Amino acid sequence: KKTIFATATERSRFAINGVHLTCQQGVLKVTATDGRRLAHATAKIPESLLDFTAIIPPRALSLLMKADVSDSLVGVEMDENQIVFHLKDMSIMARLITGRFPDYESVIPKSNKSVLKMSKNDFEGLIRKAALVTSEESKSVKLSLSQGKISASAKTQVHGESLVSMEVDYRGQSMDIRFNPSYLIDGLKACDGKDVVFSMKDPNSAACLSEDGKDGYCYVVTPINIVS
Repeated sequence: KKTIFATATERSRFAINGVHLTCQQGVLKVTATDGRRLAHATAKIPESLLDFTAIIPPRALSLLMKADVSDSLVGVEMDENQIVFHLKDMSIMARLITGRFPDYESVIPKSNKSVLKMSKNDFEGLIRKAALVTSEESKSVKLSLSQGKISASAKTQVHGESLVSMEVDYRGQSMDIRFNPSYLIDGLKACDGKDVVFSMKDPNSAACLSEDGKDGYCYVVTPINIVS
């Protein structure tokens, strides 16, 4: 749920057409990326599960989600070619994806010092309202941030302009930074809880979305660079 949506859909992307799973010392790490955004989640699991690393087709994980395994144990059996998830009443088998998954740890920002904290619903609403005038040819929303304030705006020749502003908890440098609004909304929908944290470095560097007061999830999204 928190990562599958970020998987690449282009068939030529090989390794990133799948979801990367790593289990090590009782910690499960799940990562997906399409090269423009990256979703990364971690969870503690029974240490009895042997360590493994695999790239799994998203369809197999979607089936696992539909099976609603939140309250039951899932057995995992794997060899070099396939993985099998054993549930109470069924098993899901998938052929592993070969290839080298990107070094996602190096992609996750470590020094973003400009930080926005706000309600997840308010942030999503802000983006959706500003994006009403965007089109497939011009899918970009500009976030203008200054101390205590955020504005979201967009402009197209066909649909005109939009501008939405509100007071927020923002601390950092004033900046204008552009994103694909669909990418931001996808990340917000994956977050649990009421509030989110959105950290940035500058208008040309990746931003990171996380859940306020909770560890275990981060969503990295690359801004759109407008060449003047």
